[in-house]
Amino acid sequence: MDNEEILTTEEQNTEPTPTPTSPPSFNAILKAALHESFPDVPFSAEFHNEKYDEYFTITNPYSNGADFADDAAQAEVDQIYLHWFMPEIKNYLSGKRQICALCAFYGFTYPRVQVLNDSETHTRHVVFDIYNYETLS
Repeated sequence: MDNEEILTTEEQNTEPTPTPTSPPSFNAILKAALHESFPDVPFSAEFHNEKYDEYFTITNPYSNGADFADDAAQAEVDQIYLHWFMPEIKNYLSGKRQICALCAFYGFTYPRVQVLNDSETHTRHVVFDIYNYETLS
């Protein structure tokens, strides 16, 4: 037992101290909700993805402090754009309503929606402008 460390019974029976987990991020909540509601529509890390006819992607324009008091932010506002790319011929209206309802259900703002059609590629691009407001503790 030259180089072996001998642990006492107390040391052997101690469990690691659990570390607090941070709450899921704005993006993670939205991705999970969309995956549940639209299981056949993949998420892409790439904005322009040639592999899929239909997919979601997220871009994060900014995160800012808000409600300042004594020169300190009392809240944080995160903005994301959810992009939904699909073939131009697909009806998107019920999906758009469902995504807007999901945002409201999970406590995000009701999104502003912009629909863009590309006649050259016959692709529809639906952009959801979503905000999340969190009070800082």
